[in-house]
Amino acid sequence: VPLSQVIVYLDDLVFVDGVLVEGSSGLPSVPSNNNNHSIPLPSTTTTLEDQPTDQEQQLQESQQSSPTEELRATVALCNQTIADLVDKKLLKFEKAQRGIFKKRSVSHHRERDDVIRVLNRLSEESRQVVKIHHDMACQLKIKQRDQTILKKAVTSFGKEIKSNSAARRVMKGDLGSKTAQCRELENQLKETNSRWNDRLAAKEQECQRHKKKEMNMTHLLRENSQTLDIVTSELNNANTKMTSLLEDNQQLKIQMTSLQITADKTEYDLQNSLRFKDKLHAEKSFLESGVKNLEEKLRSQRQFFCEQEETLRKQWGEMLLIKERDCERYKKEMENMAITLNKSNSVVYKLTAEL
Repeated sequence: VPLSQVIVYLDDLVFVDGVLVEGSSGLPSVPSNNNNHSIPLPSTTTTLEDQPTDQEQQLQESQQSSPTEELRATVALCNQTIADLVDKKLLKFEKAQRGIFKKRSVSHHRERDDVIRVLNRLSEESRQVVKIHHDMACQLKIKQRDQTILKKAVTSFGKEIKSNSAARRVMKGDLGSKTAQCRELENQLKETNSRWNDRLAAKEQECQRHKKKEMNMTHLLRENSQTLDIVTSELNNANTKMTSLLEDNQQLKIQMTSLQITADKTEYDLQNSLRFKDKLHAEKSFLESGVKNLEEKLRSQRQFFCEQEETLRKQWGEMLLIKERDCERYKKEMENMAITLNKSNSVVYKLTAEL
């Protein structure tokens, strides 16, 4: 793959494909190129205090000659490395073409393709190097123009600098005093900074303590929240128990009302029996003694029933306060009362039957 000829113009030198051409001189017109490899130019602004003396001008002239030498050295190194790489790859390619590799396998074709790719890449790299050298040459030309302008400015302002040397010395003295003041201020600032750093360290320690306290408080709050959850669950259980007890109390009240109804019925029956007895007493005088005995018995039973009712009411009032413990006792008493009532009813029915 033949490489296209690349021409590089550097000052009064001309490079063709990376090789120096003897007897070359002159720079062609360089077109403007926005390339990323451009070298940044130094600032050309000068003041009366920063203008160089004769010794500084000599140093600048000695420094101006150094970039061209460095560029020449870098160009030579680049050309040498490119030539070595091209020679190596071309030797491999020529060996492949002459038939040293007898078996033309897939590896041979791959190596040939690799050589072609490397040569193409080297051609692109050489073009990039040429662009970089081109930009460097343009910027060196701009530097030379700036340096000529600076030389003219230095020569024009040299007399004024010599006349103002005394003023510069006075300014240097003032600068020395100001530098001393600045050092004193720097020392004061260092002391204040050290104090503020100590204060900041103390405040950081306080912040860490506050953070630890906050962590402890959060831990306590979590524990309290857990205890509150437990208490709320217990309260809910107690509420359920209370509701069950209230239901039991309502059932007991219903039973009390039913017992009162039965007692009223018994009283009504007793009154009817007394009336019937009065009627029978007028008709049957011979049974007065028996009737009197029966009345006495009925009165005694009535008093007994009244006492029983009072005792039951007291017991039920106490039972509402004590709740579950007295329920069984009241049930037993009610059973006993029912037995007695049944007995009394049986006795009354017998007496009425006899009468």
